[in-house]
Parts: sequence; C-alpha cells; structure tokens
Amino acid sequence: MGAVAYYDPDTDGVVYHILPSLESELALSSFRSETETDTDSGATIESSDLAGYFVLHHGRQQPAGDNSVKWFPSDNIRRYMLRYLVTKNVFGGDYVGPVKEMLAPLDGRVIHALELGTRTGTWVQAMATQFPHVQFRSLDVVPMISHTPRHNVVFEVYDFTKGILVEDKSQDAVFLNIAIELVKDYRSLLREVYRILRPGGLVYLLDFDPHLWDSENPTMPAQYTNPKGYHLFEVVRGQISRIGIDPDTCNKIP
Repeated sequence: MGAVAYYDPDTDGVVYHILPSLESELALSSFRSETETDTDSGATIESSDLAGYFVLHHGRQQPAGDNSVKWFPSDNIRRYMLRYLVTKNVFGGDYVGPVKEMLAPLDGRVIHALELGTRTGTWVQAMATQFPHVQFRSLDVVPMISHTPRHNVVFEVYDFTKGILVEDKSQDAVFLNIAIELVKDYRSLLREVYRILRPGGLVYLLDFDPHLWDSENPTMPAQYTNPKGYHLFEVVRGQISRIGIDPDTCNKIP
C-alpha cells in the first residue's frame, strides 16, 4: 500500500489517500448509472456485471467499449492530483472566464452543471464547495476512487461516449476536462453536449494539444530549440493516432 497527499478544499489542509495494492478487490460493490428513459432514478451495475463494462490491462481498469479510449493508466491518482494542482496554479483558480456569472443563483430554479471526466473528483468537489447552490453531476468512463459524499454532487460511471444520459436542454454549464484522453470522436461528444445544454448555457473546455512549442515563440514548434523533446511528442502523436485519436483535435474545434 501507499499514500498520496493532496490538498482538500473543504478543510484547507492536506488529506492522505491510501492506495491499495493492485491485487485487492474493488472496494465498491456497485456503481450508479442513469437510464435513458428515467433520468431521475438510478440503475445499479452490480460487481458481477462489471466484466461487460470494464476490462483489465496490466491490472488496471479500462472501458470495455470501442468508443472511449484511455492512453494513460486510469488509476494513476498521483498524476491526476498533481495535474489538478498545477492547472489551478497556472490559471489562478479552478476556472477562468465567466463561470462565476453563469453559475450565479437564479430565483425559481436549480442551476445544473455537468462535468465530463471525473478522474479523482478533486475539481468537481472544489467547485461544489464554491457553488453550494449548484447541482453538479460528474461522469467518467471507469471508476477510479471512492468520493466523499456531498449533497450537491452526483458521480456516475458509464460510457458517455455513446450518449450522455441526461435530458435535452437540461444543463446550464458543461465542463469537458481533458476529454481528448477519453474519446475518439470529439465532435460527436460536442454534439451531445450541445443537445443537453440550455439555450445560452456555457460549454467550458479544458484540454491540450499534444505538441511541443518553442518557449520563446509559442507559435513555433520546438523542432530546433528542443529536438529531443520535440521528437518525444512526435512519437506520442503517432501512437495516439494509431488508437484512433486525432492529436490536432483541439485546433480543429470550431
């Protein structure tokens, strides 16, 4: 066993997550998933049914379907915690832009926000603390860790690349967190996002272009200033292209 220390926005302190060995069984015996016909009641996937939803590669869970992809191990908790902290430091918070205005309280109804790409759940837990009046829903294609219960967050696990199981025009904001690591057909996912978005709602994309750019001139590839690093990224781009991901996806989003 090991332990990962990370920042907890609730207590403003350090929390230690205990990592079980790969041989240990799943701690959770069921996972909640929405049905297409009833978005208010949950269908339960029992542990005996998991084989149809997830497969193991080198002891790590991956989605069983062909629509979703994982080009990093799905359970590398330390990496996801570090990425959250680095991203928060770079942007000076958990978001940029008009998020606060879009999630402001409204008289007469509840604000609904959806996250695609839960990972460790650190980001959505922090957002739920900052916006206690917003009802958050967070989706991922594989379960990773148990999440601290919170009144305004629902965690779900299913292959949302085949369709997001929420009603049309029901979400005030949709946050896509590094979806390039999850889905082959990014455009189809965006069409689903627009289907469930309320008119005038917010689509928030946090993603990246797997390319190495010159530090002095970010518009130029680092082909000559950092040839070894540039070659590494070219290898990465070639490999993810082989599994069906367009490495230039983010540059092609309208």
